[in-house]
Amino acid sequence: EEEGVLVTTPLGANDDWYWMLASVLPCDPQIKVVSNDQMRDHRLALLEPRPFMRWKTTQILRFDLSHAYEPAKISSGELETPDIALIPPPRFSSELQRTVTDEGVVWHIPI
Repeated sequence: EEEGVLVTTPLGANDDWYWMLASVLPCDPQIKVVSNDQMRDHRLALLEPRPFMRWKTTQILRFDLSHAYEPAKISSGELETPDIALIPPPRFSSELQRTVTDEGVVWHIPI
């Protein structure tokens, strides 16, 4: 937090609204959201399903731990702190896309 890389939210506030807003603000393109939250409880409240899924799959980094985080075992030396792998969003869309041209309709199929 002191280095400006972590933002905390007020006690009792729903933190989801803060990080979702931060992910769409144009103020800093370096802002990244790291979460494994599937946002099932927000899916219907925010946007139409398709735009929401596009936003979710392109803006959020996922993470994976090498093993469970168990503070008691780590402090006793029985277990090491887990390694964290950040999983960036895909570089390209994985959904079918359609382009209408003068010659007709062209489908773009991700492989």
